[in-house]
Amino acid sequence: MDLETQDKLRIECPRCGASYLYSKKHIDDDGFVECQNCGKPMEASIQESAVPPKVMPLEEPEEEYIPWGKRPENVERSIIQDLPKLFAQGFLLTLIFGLGSFFWIFFLAIFIALGSIFGLVIGIMAMLILAGWINMGLSGYFWSIDAKPDWKALLGHGLALLVLIVVVGIPILIVNFIRATLDLTLYILLQFLFLIVYTPIYGFIGRFVALHFEKGKVYDMGKPSKTARRAKCPNCAATYFYDESSVDSQGKIQCQNCGTRFNFPEGPIPSGIGSELQ
Repeated sequence: MDLETQDKLRIECPRCGASYLYSKKHIDDDGFVECQNCGKPMEASIQESAVPPKVMPLEEPEEEYIPWGKRPENVERSIIQDLPKLFAQGFLLTLIFGLGSFFWIFFLAIFIALGSIFGLVIGIMAMLILAGWINMGLSGYFWSIDAKPDWKALLGHGLALLVLIVVVGIPILIVNFIRATLDLTLYILLQFLFLIVYTPIYGFIGRFVALHFEKGKVYDMGKPSKTARRAKCPNCAATYFYDESSVDSQGKIQCQNCGTRFNFPEGPIPSGIGSELQ
């Protein structure tokens, strides 16, 4: 009686309270069935409740993450098409870091007061991790890039992001430094020009750094395989070894530095490594 199927009904007797499974063929023409416990007839049409078949829930397979540079919509994508999103990401980075710097100076002073040099180190590490976390969220929102979320990756993420922003923003620092010697109208004009030019640049830096810390990104610093070939990216000029297994059906590879896809070079492998790619 433990087997529940679609052709059986569980009915509780209103007189003795016993509950049993009854086959539909045992119900008479008037809609009554005899209780298996007390033997009294009871109306099945009012109490019947169909017993659904037991179905084990199926676990949906986890969707495989496709790196940003390998997605079909990004293979031949132009930087011009990305300008609106780059501008939006750069604007948010500028706004968040600009407003956050005032609060961070206050918190950094507290860290130093509590722990001197040790507090300063902890405060700087916290700042870098927070910067990496913010850019990871923005890159995920605008570009669907899944960056590594562990604290070590966020620390490197934030460090690379802030260093590149500071280096690229040196002209802005110079203008701010000599602000007293500039005419007010010229200074405002330069600041507006910097806003227009540098905002998408900051967005590009944010995406560029996020791609370096993308999930599944592996940097192989070991000895190149016998089928490896050195190739230089035409976009960022970075040179790496690429194995023939990484070449797609169109004869292209993805740059390990910036993610741009370009044609795999033909010819003999340099330095006598391996053989030619057929």
